[in-house]
Amino acid sequence: MSNEITAWVVSVTFHEQALTEINEVSNHFTRAGFVLTLNDEEGTPP
Repeated sequence: MSNEITAWVVSVTFHEQALTEINEVSNHFTRAGFVLTLNDEEGTPP
């Protein structure tokens, strides 16, 4: 059994200011078993 961790980085840009689209993307990733971390355009977490 391997102890390696595979990491995926996905960048998504939203033009809307509403949280609806962000929540929908978060739900899709969560259902697929991913952990979603949000950062600003400079890569800094909120």
